[in-house]
Amino acid sequence: MPVGDSALPSPFAKYLNTKVKAPKLKLLPFFHSVEALRAGNIFADGSLKLRTCPVFKEPLVYLFYGRPAYKVGFDKGSRGQGDLFYCPVVFVLKPNNIPLSPIKRIYPFDTGAFEDKYRDLVPPEFSFERFFLGTSNVMTKKLIKFFFGSNEDYFRGKTCLQKNAVEWNQMEARSYLNILHMVGTSSFDDRAYTAEYQLGSDVDLAANILAVAMPEEALDAPDIYDLVINKWKATPLKYMTYHCGNISTFHGALFSTIHEFLKKRKYLKR
Repeated sequence: MPVGDSALPSPFAKYLNTKVKAPKLKLLPFFHSVEALRAGNIFADGSLKLRTCPVFKEPLVYLFYGRPAYKVGFDKGSRGQGDLFYCPVVFVLKPNNIPLSPIKRIYPFDTGAFEDKYRDLVPPEFSFERFFLGTSNVMTKKLIKFFFGSNEDYFRGKTCLQKNAVEWNQMEARSYLNILHMVGTSSFDDRAYTAEYQLGSDVDLAANILAVAMPEEALDAPDIYDLVINKWKATPLKYMTYHCGNISTFHGALFSTIHEFLKKRKYLKR
């Protein structure tokens, strides 16, 4: 199947359809993560803008489903107060406000990281198109129900299946289980088990924003405070930063903050 051909159901999607009929899971919010340096432009524009994707060769907006999986600023190290330039800012979008029409593709992992991160866990004959989930949120729920069991364990990245739980001839599903069971010291990240959404249009934040996760210092700026609190009516999810803190530690604080927010909003009920 050629890259970007979304007309045909993939073997992975066909398998999920045989395993899960009507998953009773609450739809989760969508996440878009950027470094603080880029967040300034997004606040000013009031939208997530289309950008040309080097993999699909077309303008797209990327979102992750249910988890802030994209980790920014890891290669910047510790720079004292300069760390604020590279701190993660996460735009959390309302789950029911993303219509199906601009959703162009859904995959169970980050397609951009497929060759670099997951290739050794998948037969070399397979492209990521064999894992294409279509354009419906129902397929994402089926993915979570079968491989994780609940929204809570999906958020935590904990599969409910053992390595041999999938029939031997279902190679795509077994490959995905290989990814979910990945452990050790290899270069890896949790984009591997987070559903990727590709949208074909800009996303207006005023109409879609649910919350913004950012360093607590961000709300010291009057224009950011006014935009997030008064104009967007969004929930500020603040996390603490500290002098010479490593960016990876800030991601941990952000992840915990978002987890508590989702629990309070009852998105993660088992």
